[in-house]
Amino acid sequence: MNNDLQPEIDLLRNWILERRPKVRCVGDEDELIESRILDSFALLEFVFFVEEIFGREIVLDESVAKNFRTLASICRHFKEGVSNVEHENA
Repeated sequence: MNNDLQPEIDLLRNWILERRPKVRCVGDEDELIESRILDSFALLEFVFFVEEIFGREIVLDESVAKNFRTLASICRHFKEGVSNVEHENA
């Protein structure tokens, strides 16, 4: 894991832990949607939070599911570029 991403990963992790009391921990590479860490309502709120953190608008389409798999993939997508994430998930 790139240490440059850790501050953003920690912000995202803390957001989840504060709003999802049944979730006890979230690893950098834990599947957020498949493991039900985020349900559909929480995912929408989370997307808005990610927009705030990275200062970029997120279009709600298939890329959300593709690039919002883990905390690390989200941060790589927004800090290092889309191509890195897409190659990892191919």
